[in-house]
Amino acid sequence: MRLTKMMWGLVVLPLTACSNPAEGLKAQQNPAPTNGYIITLDATAAPGSVVKPSASVSFEDKWSGSECMPKSPPLVEWRMPWQSVEVPLKEVAPNVFEGVVYTDWMKDEKYFKKGGLCAWTMNTINAGFLGQGGLGFGVGLGYPELKDGASDTMYYLVADFTATKEGRMYPFAYSVPTNDFKDLENSYVNDKSKYFPIYLRARVLPGAPGLTVEEEFNQRVRR
Repeated sequence: MRLTKMMWGLVVLPLTACSNPAEGLKAQQNPAPTNGYIITLDATAAPGSVVKPSASVSFEDKWSGSECMPKSPPLVEWRMPWQSVEVPLKEVAPNVFEGVVYTDWMKDEKYFKKGGLCAWTMNTINAGFLGQGGLGFGVGLGYPELKDGASDTMYYLVADFTATKEGRMYPFAYSVPTNDFKDLENSYVNDKSKYFPIYLRARVLPGAPGLTVEEEFNQRVRR
């Protein structure tokens, strides 16, 4: 099952409880990103109008190597910094929303006095909305899939669209694995009419180079 995080603005999460240098890091956004993708959140199959559509993209700098962070004390392993940026969405059709993400959205800098260059790489694009009962529905694209024409599909129970959070551990609807709709013989999905799909698609922003996350990262750090 997949839970989608609804994240707003540039946020910083605490990473460890052991005086991690990354705690409190306020990474800067690149003022002139170039490798852009248009993302489309498509909920036209939902059984009603969706509420509060949102999207975010997360970044981490683990690909830049341990040089980014100061050397950790013995028996201590610091996690690399992680950041999230909100992706503004606009409605382009009923229950269809679009936004733009950039794989080079974060600014590479030496953020720590005793560390090397922190070179950011995109990790995951998350998008979703609330159903009419208040539950969250989400879908995501990870960096390995991101390219022109990339897409992901998640299936949810129609009944959850109007269900409330009462009695649930988390305020999210649980998705059904996509493979369960391809292999019904070995699936517990016995009635497809009880489910609806939501889609997240990506296409290259006109004029952008259309590099994959790995291609863009390698090109940037080798300049």
